[in-house]
Amino acid sequence: MKTILWDYNGTILDDAQLTLDVENTLLKERGMKGNYSMDAYRHLFCFPVLDYYRKLGYTFETESFEEVAEEFHRLYSAGFSKCGCVDGVREKLAESKKKGYRNVIISASRQDKLEEQIESLGLRSYFADLIGIDNLLAGSKVEQAKAWMAETGTDPDTCHMIGDTLHDLETSMAIGVHDCTLVAQGHQAYDVLKDRWPNTVHTMREVVL
Repeated sequence: MKTILWDYNGTILDDAQLTLDVENTLLKERGMKGNYSMDAYRHLFCFPVLDYYRKLGYTFETESFEEVAEEFHRLYSAGFSKCGCVDGVREKLAESKKKGYRNVIISASRQDKLEEQIESLGLRSYFADLIGIDNLLAGSKVEQAKAWMAETGTDPDTCHMIGDTLHDLETSMAIGVHDCTLVAQGHQAYDVLKDRWPNTVHTMREVVL
């Protein structure tokens, strides 16, 4: 059976604008340079997220990364109802299910939040498994993905990873999945992705399952 491994934020969930709005709010509150455009954000964003925050000018001398992350998630949760699915993703999920593929989410979202949000989007029936992390600090998904692959005995050669960041590519390679598509509708710019990975597309509708 073919397995489609989906990233969540920016790949399924269209939350780039909400994320940018929250980031600009946090920066404004702290009197830091802000008011970033979406294009600027997509060129700045990276993993680990701590490195991205340092790019924005955070030094974490007067407050911790954990404190900033907590405020980010409070504002993000308050605005979550504005988010929908990335354009084209519902159609791709329906196509995948029709073809008999197994759909699995591998996400840097906290497990309980991931499950709650997928339910609220009405997408739970498409997925065999939802794999999140155990905290809100946007850590690496690699260990969770490796554990799931080992537990389920999934052959990486039967998998196709779909994501929107270079971290998704890194996750894919780390678990031995070489069939990976990066979609530039989320949190990183097309040229940033294309520079590292040839199988990069502009929109979800271009993805070949």
